[in-house]
Amino acid sequence: MRRKRAPASTGGMCTALIALLLLFAAAVSAGAAGQRPGRTRTRGQRARGKGGSARGSSGHGGQPQQPGEQVQVHEAKLSRYDFFELQGMMEGLMEAALGPEVVYWRTRGVTCEDVADTVASLHNVAPDTVRVVLIRNNTWRFLMPARRPSGITRAEGGGDGAWTSTAANLAAGDAAGDSVGRSGATDSSSGSSSRTSSSSSSSRQGAAVGRRYPWPRLVPEPLGECASPCHGQLRALHAAISGRLHARWAAKRYDLPDMVLLLNTADNMQRYGLHSRAPILSLQKWWRVPWGANSSTRGSSNGGSAAGIAGGPAATAVTLGRIGGVLLQPQPLPRNVAAAVAAAVRGSDMEEAVLRGFGIAGSSSDGSSSNSRTTGAGGAAAATDDDPLWTMVRRFVASRSPDLPPGVTAPDRHAAPPPPGPPPPSSPSHRNNGIDNGNDLYGSSNGTEPPPPLPEYDMDLLLPTMAFSPRSLTFAPWRKKKDVAFFSGVPYCPDYPTPHAACPRVLLAHLSHLARALNRTNAHPAPGHDRGRAAAASSTAATSTAPHPHPPPSGLPHWGPLHPHPAAAVSAAAGSLDVRLVRPYTHKPLGSRSPFELNVTLPAHPPTPISDHARYRWLLNVDGLAGSSRMGLLMTTDSAILKSRSPFIEYYSRLQTPGSHYLDFWSNASDPYDVLAVLAAARAAAKADPAAVAAAAAANQAIAARYLSMQAKMLYARAALLAYHSLVPDMGGCVRDLVKSLEEEGEQQQ
Repeated sequence: MRRKRAPASTGGMCTALIALLLLFAAAVSAGAAGQRPGRTRTRGQRARGKGGSARGSSGHGGQPQQPGEQVQVHEAKLSRYDFFELQGMMEGLMEAALGPEVVYWRTRGVTCEDVADTVASLHNVAPDTVRVVLIRNNTWRFLMPARRPSGITRAEGGGDGAWTSTAANLAAGDAAGDSVGRSGATDSSSGSSSRTSSSSSSSRQGAAVGRRYPWPRLVPEPLGECASPCHGQLRALHAAISGRLHARWAAKRYDLPDMVLLLNTADNMQRYGLHSRAPILSLQKWWRVPWGANSSTRGSSNGGSAAGIAGGPAATAVTLGRIGGVLLQPQPLPRNVAAAVAAAVRGSDMEEAVLRGFGIAGSSSDGSSSNSRTTGAGGAAAATDDDPLWTMVRRFVASRSPDLPPGVTAPDRHAAPPPPGPPPPSSPSHRNNGIDNGNDLYGSSNGTEPPPPLPEYDMDLLLPTMAFSPRSLTFAPWRKKKDVAFFSGVPYCPDYPTPHAACPRVLLAHLSHLARALNRTNAHPAPGHDRGRAAAASSTAATSTAPHPHPPPSGLPHWGPLHPHPAAAVSAAAGSLDVRLVRPYTHKPLGSRSPFELNVTLPAHPPTPISDHARYRWLLNVDGLAGSSRMGLLMTTDSAILKSRSPFIEYYSRLQTPGSHYLDFWSNASDPYDVLAVLAAARAAAKADPAAVAAAAAANQAIAARYLSMQAKMLYARAALLAYHSLVPDMGGCVRDLVKSLEEEGEQQQ
């Protein structure tokens, strides 16, 4: 017989309901208590770790590596800038970004014929990344060779709207009222067989009726679509600048005068502008002429030394965070950033140190800087000048002293320029004996002699990269940061001369990988060290059967796979390096010459957002194919930066003093592991002089806040384009002459 269930007690149900409500209220209260002032980062923002993009050449954009890590990262957003204040700050950037180049090109003198010759020489070298651009009536037109080189297909679609009509648009607003025929409508294969794309043939056509200069045969064409990376940088730059000419900032004078230019968004290890007769505009370029107060210690690869661009005594002592014994002083923060920093660290145990480091008045409700330079001159100038930025650029270009930095040769206006086009990459010579003479290239070696040395500088005008821009400054308590040198990125290898025939990112990742295996073995030893040997054997693949190049590390007496690293380097890296690759590196060599010819396999790790890099004391900036754009993002953290020695600079690089804002490694031609010694020196400096390390980080953050945000990049890009326009006195005549050339090409293709 089934027993009848007793009815539930009403009092018990009420008690349970009240308990559930209390638990819910406690959870909500705990969640609210965990939100600190200034901490506004959402999961979506964490996923956009690198410049707001979930993808990128540096591999950032994933979730934090240590979900259980208790280090709290405080973020101050780089947004809501005052347009006129930011515009006024551009004058402080111009000398470092463009000073030597403006002097060089003013000394040489640039004519329309020089511009046409440069376009003819470079218009078809790399159409995916090097493009002829005609800016007319605030609209960008991309021009392609009328007869394309083999392997280059006609762009389809053109989703960016760079060219939305026929060449007739070129005549819109022309004072001469010229009519333009249809162009760009036929496929490249339909051209006449008698036509030729060589620059010499174009020069012979220069005497065509109605135009004066030897332009190559060009047709307007949309930027088109292609696989990554292709012209991703080109598209980002165009979208950031051209997209705002008629949009958000149109009422604040962001327009551009008519001009024609060569835009180079390649990695530029080819040095496209090396022999050009007119400046080209690039995202990065070769510059091994020393600059800064420590210029005497940074001679060029041929052994020479020179005073820096920024001046300063040749014997000035430079250490991390100090120049001549004096602490680095960060440039004043923009008002919006100063307020955001004050809000982000308010109530934390680092508030006083951060505010003092930036000179922010702690008693100020808006977090404004106590330094009056913060406000800049933009607001006052805006009331009296219709376009203060262009006025500043004109004054800057006209007032340059004719003196070039030591190490830069003055151009000869009357001498014939070098032959156009960069030389082919040189193969390294075994006769170098490890000496960095600027010609030892990562890659295969055939024992040939290097070519004669090239100039240590290019005179391209630098534009900012728009693909990745920092969104915030990040702060974390120093005592809670991990005391290791950290890197997370794609296993790219240099395509330019380096001191060692090895890939630095892969070499350091492999060393770090072995060090982690050593740490695991020491932490959990097994009888006979079998577990450590098995872990090591499964983590690294080797194909050679040669004897060990070096003895096994002390913690792994039965080291299984071969490796080229000294035991001391592996042991030192065990507590010093955390280098991770975000893509697998499968059965490929560490380098091109012994002892780095060993094939290895390294696993992929989840990417680490830039904001979470602030959890580490030391951040590594290691070049990839060429210069790494990661540097501008690492500068937003309050960590110290160790940077691999690189011949490439970006537009802001000469604002920094190497050895003070950051420490160099990968610079000792006899030691590919010099990062370990540099890190040891940095640790000693942090222990002996913590204020100096904090000053170095604050100085980098101030540069990032003033000049590296998207808004600042857009203003600087306009200033650079205006400077280029000012260097060509008859740029208007150049544009009109090119338009006539396009008209003729359009008539021929009808």
